Amino acid sequence: MTPSAGPAQPDNPEASESTMNATLPTPTLPPTPATPLLELPPPAEREHIHTRRTTTRGYRRADGLWDLDGELLDTKTYDSTSSSIHPRKAGDAWHHMLIRLTIDDAMVVRAAVAAMPATPFAECKPASLPMDGLVGAQIGPGWRRAVNTAMGGVAGCTHLRELLSAMATVAFQTIGPYQSRQRRASGAPAYPGNRPAHHMGQCLGWDFDGPVIARVAPQFIGWRPKPDQSVPGAPVESSASSNAPDAPGSSESSGS
Repeated sequence: MTPSAGPAQPDNPEASESTMNATLPTPTLPPTPATPLLELPPPAEREHIHTRRTTTRGYRRADGLWDLDGELLDTKTYDSTSSSIHPRKAGDAWHHMLIRLTIDDAMVVRAAVAAMPATPFAECKPASLPMDGLVGAQIGPGWRRAVNTAMGGVAGCTHLRELLSAMATVAFQTIGPYQSRQRRASGAPAYPGNRPAHHMGQCLGWDFDGPVIARVAPQFIGWRPKPDQSVPGAPVESSASSNAPDAPGSSESSGS
């Protein structure tokens, strides 16, 4: 008996893909806005499938340190009966991750702990254990590299690493503005010294040549780093890979 050759393969895969795409409805896309938007345009007809909620709260502790409490929660709008994971109802957590970082004024991690109330697999739970490897690391340039050293790859959890990236930026939002407020309350300049704050020169609003700097920190108008001096606000790396600091996170699948 002649063995089956399997399903016939198209001679031109690209043509086959074009044929398949031709059956899809033509998408209705909004025009490119000519001015900045204050809200998103009305969406196309669609079905809600997935929600990811990330929240980070910054706290000033009585002992002078700072706590960052982060939470990541994934839910879906449909029931799942996959044989590879335990069944979930619509709205049940697929990923629920909690992290607390305790840092000092220099944003050096003094303590780190994580909990994982909901994971796709029971085997995921130990991925929280390497979190204390972040103790001694400093939030700032190189943060993502420190995270990967402590809990990269199969030693840790993709979603814990993603949450740590978001928490790093909240550290700056928590400590810097509070310290500026304290300085203003005491009659001192909000931005003292001859070095700009970390956020200056990192976005359109804080352009060294723009009106915001001229208004709130005029001593830094036109500021440029010297050849041997880095910009103080070098962005926190946000990649899940230490070798690709500009790439966001990693791909999501139902079991990751």
